[in-house]
Parts: sequence; structure tokens; C-alpha cells
Amino acid sequence: MKTILVLTDFSKSALIAAETAVMLAGRLHANLLLFYADSAIPVNPFYPGIFQGEGDDSWKMHCKTEMDKVKDHLMRLISLMKTDSRKPGISRKIAEGDLGAHVTELVKNGNVEMIAMGAPSGSKIDHVLIGSDTSAVIGAADCPVLIVPANGSITALDRVVFATNYHKSDIFAIEYLVELGKLFAYQLEIVHISLYGAKESNHNNEVMDFVKKLSGDIYPRVLFKEIKGKHLFNRLVQFYKERETDLLSMTHQQHTLLSRMLKEGTVMKSLATQKFPMLIFPPGIARN
Repeated sequence: MKTILVLTDFSKSALIAAETAVMLAGRLHANLLLFYADSAIPVNPFYPGIFQGEGDDSWKMHCKTEMDKVKDHLMRLISLMKTDSRKPGISRKIAEGDLGAHVTELVKNGNVEMIAMGAPSGSKIDHVLIGSDTSAVIGAADCPVLIVPANGSITALDRVVFATNYHKSDIFAIEYLVELGKLFAYQLEIVHISLYGAKESNHNNEVMDFVKKLSGDIYPRVLFKEIKGKHLFNRLVQFYKERETDLLSMTHQQHTLLSRMLKEGTVMKSLATQKFPMLIFPPGIARN
């Protein structure tokens, strides 16, 4: 049975991510695994409000209590699902140690379809995407990672945008989104953004041909757009808003679209309060 691994820190954004996972699990015929990892330090900034002293196991009881609250809330949501929908089961796990190491083990042994996690509360977009905790999870995963901010809940999937830089790994990501689209019947819009006045880089022709053929002949619900902008991320966010997008997706590649976006210092300032759910495809996912 497929599993959606839901990483929780008992924050609002983590709860929103868990609620989104319930919605996805019904269509994916997957169960949920709620997981909390404690790194055994006095205060862990990724898990706000959780404190443990040396040799003190009281944090475990606190975590179990909080985990029960989350599970009860999700079970109420599941009870409201349509009678003809498969209702996911929920299991829980609490552990000590490195988050990335635990994610690696859980993904390896748990038939994990997707990981869902909340964005750190109040964080800027650069921390959401390449902060230490998010990076640890993405680096450990061989499945898509859904990152949901507190005010970025997904109640339905009608339009998904995938930002491509014509990297070879984009093919796997797009194929995954096409298959997911068959379950949710959403419009998939593949967008490539280039800077005004910038020289065209050497794109992978195999990927370009795949994208254009996919959007042209095979799937009528797949669209492809080439757009230009002064700043990559600003233009992508503008497109996201204009198209009333429910989910933004991309691959997490060094030195490609994402890294170039994050190097634009002026973008960081303008996106300090920008919140939207993102589905990230980790490096090397297509090789697993």
C-alpha cells in the first residue's frame, strides 16, 4: 500500500500540510504516516514549542499527546470524505535523531509515494526552499516533497504549474504530474521563463521535444508557455497568480532554474511574505 509521509512539528503549517495529505491520499489510494523526529538538542527551532532536558523523556509524552490531537483532527476530515472514496488509514511514529537519516530509512522501507511537510512559520522563500530542514528532507528523499505554508492550503487541484529549465530530470517530473493529473483532472501548465536580453543557454533538445509534443498532441489538458521577465522568480510568481494556480512544482537542481532564482537578491526582498504550496522533485529521483 502506498504511503504519504507527513512530517509534523505540530505547527499550523504542518497541520495544513497534513490536511492536504488527506485530500491527496484519497485519490492516490494511500495511507498516512505521521512522523516527528527529535534531534536530541535542548531546543530545536524546526519544532517550535518543544523542549527537552537531558535525560528527560517528558517530551515523548507531550509529542504523543500532540500527535493524538493531529490524528483525531485528520480522522474527522476523513469521516467527511465521500462514501465512494477510499478512506486512508493513519499511523504515527516518534523518533530521536537526524531528520534526514530517518526520512531516508522511512522512504527506503515504507513504499512512500510522497512527503508532505509544513513550511517553517514566518520564513522567507529562500529558507523554505533551501533552508537546512527542507534541504535535509529533499536530499534524503527519492519521491516528491510537498511544502505547504500556513496560509497556502490546497482544497482542490484544478491547475498545476511546472517550471521547466529543460533539464533532463524534468521528463520524470512531468510524467509524474501527468499521471497525477489523470486522478485529479487538473490543467497542467508547463512554463519556461527566460530573462529579457539574456542569451539562450544550451537546452536539452530531448526535453524540449518531449515537452512540446506532450502539450501539442498527446494530452489536451497539458499546456506549454514560453514567457519572459526581468526577474525569474518575480515573473514566475506573477504567472502563478495570473493563472490562479493551486500548486507550483519544479525540480530541485543545483545551478539550474531554482538556484538562479534564489541568487536574485532583489527577489528575496519582494518575496519575504509570499506564500504558496510547492511540490519539489529531489535530485536524482528519476534514477531510483
